[in-house]
Amino acid sequence: MLFNNYKYKAFDINIFDYSSVFDFLMAPFADYRILAFTIITMLLSYGVYLLDTTLQYKYPREYSKSIWHLDRFKGYYLIKVVCSIAFFVFYLFLAAILYGKTTYKETLAQSPVQINFINKQSQSAILIGKTSEVLFVYQKQTIKVIPINTGLLYIEISK
Repeated sequence: MLFNNYKYKAFDINIFDYSSVFDFLMAPFADYRILAFTIITMLLSYGVYLLDTTLQYKYPREYSKSIWHLDRFKGYYLIKVVCSIAFFVFYLFLAAILYGKTTYKETLAQSPVQINFINKQSQSAILIGKTSEVLFVYQKQTIKVIPINTGLLYIEISK
C-alpha cells in the first residue's frame, strides 16, 4: 500500500479512492521491485538481529560499552524494540518515497499506448498504472482515469 501510494502520489492521484484491498495485496507481485525490496528488507532485518544477539552473548562487555551501558537499565529491551520498529518504519517510508520518484521518471519516459474503445474512438497516452477497476493515463499534461468496465475495447502497446 505504501509503495503504491507514493507511486501514484507523484501524479497527484489518491490511489485509495480507486483501489480495493485485492489491488494492494497483488501490488508486490505486479512490480518485482516491491517484492525484491520486501524480501531483502526482511533478510537484512533478520541478519542485523542475529548479529546484535551474537555480539551481545559472545562479547557482553564490549557490547555493553558500545551501547554506552544502556543494557543495565530496566527498560533497555523495550527501548531497543521500539527503536528498531521506528527505524524500520522510517526506512520503509524513505524507500517508498524513492520508489515513487523513480517510477514517476520511468513512467514519463515510456512510449505512449493506444487505447481503443468499443465506440471506435481511440486515444494515445502514457499508461501510469491500473487497478482492477480503472486505468490511469497521462495525456497532454493531464491525468485521466478510464473505467475499465465501460466501453474499453483493448489497449494497444506499441514497441
